[in-house]
Amino acid sequence: MWIVAVFLWALLVLSGVQFLFPDLFWSWSEGWKVRGDSEPSDSWLFMTRFGSLVGVLIAGYMLYKVRHPSF
Repeated sequence: MWIVAVFLWALLVLSGVQFLFPDLFWSWSEGWKVRGDSEPSDSWLFMTRFGSLVGVLIAGYMLYKVRHPSF
């Protein structure tokens, strides 16, 4: 069960960092494809923040359920 908790903590931390710094993840995933100075679109930033917020909520809920299982 500890491996699940480690995976969920990693997901929680990665999603939290992605929520706080979406520009960094854009440069890693998309920025290298563009020549010159470029920046992410507003829609890309919104979708990235929304997705990472969902990841944080899901990982937090699953960590709670792993820690306090109830049937």
